[in-house]
Amino acid sequence: MSTLNLHDDKQQFHSEVVDIFLDKAIVNRFKTIEDYCKESKLSVDENELKQLTRKVEKIIYDQVVYYAHLMYHYMESSGDWGEPGEQQVKITFCRNLLKVEPKIHLNADH
Repeated sequence: MSTLNLHDDKQQFHSEVVDIFLDKAIVNRFKTIEDYCKESKLSVDENELKQLTRKVEKIIYDQVVYYAHLMYHYMESSGDWGEPGEQQVKITFCRNLLKVEPKIHLNADH
């Protein structure tokens, strides 16, 4: 059984992994990279897999935060606050930035 290298020498995503992520047939067929490895009879290092998962999650999270900032900037610039309205958008955006749960009452300390 051969091994799928998830990271290269510089701890970046290995080109094989990038090719897997970009292959629509593979992405649509398998839920996880582990499923792909089982089907393809490849072994994968568990620590490397955890590290890869953390990296991918961080990249996705960073992109969602970036998109949220872009949407807020668009709403602020255009005055188009959508169905929820300006106040609700601003409150929700601030809660997300400050990581304040919806059940907690906002006050000047936040």
